[in-house]
Amino acid sequence: MKKVLFIVFILFVAGCSQEAKQPVKLTENGEIAKHYLKDMGYEVVSFEGENTKVFTGAEFTNDKDIWGVQYTEPDDYMNKEVRVEHFFIKNHPLDQEFDMGKTNAYVMIQKKKVIGGWSYPHSKQNDLMGGSYSLDGKTHEEVRGDWQVWSQEWDRKYQK
Repeated sequence: MKKVLFIVFILFVAGCSQEAKQPVKLTENGEIAKHYLKDMGYEVVSFEGENTKVFTGAEFTNDKDIWGVQYTEPDDYMNKEVRVEHFFIKNHPLDQEFDMGKTNAYVMIQKKKVIGGWSYPHSKQNDLMGGSYSLDGKTHEEVRGDWQVWSQEWDRKYQK
């Protein structure tokens, strides 16, 4: 009898753990971001979360690394709420950077429209050195040209 109860208990616990691993239902913004990534040719492995950013003041200048890999200018998004959707993706140029086979992708959405995003290689380390890449895996220099020149222009324009 004890063996039967033990087996029932194990099956119950296993069933509960399977239930806890159900995929998170994406919000409308999450669905928009997911489709955007798929349209870029990436395989979406998992949804990792979402948050809201408001690019204002000092935070805005601290996000220079993010804006340095965008194909849009940030002016239209200052002091506005931007949703950021985080996914793990595959088939990205950075997938094998640390032999992990996947890449972090962050998609920025404002008013249900993708305005940009950034990526960086997945790693076993939590804190990676280096900057962000564009969603298509380009460096700051590939997107904006000379980093030092662009950075000085950014500072003149936004650090007041």
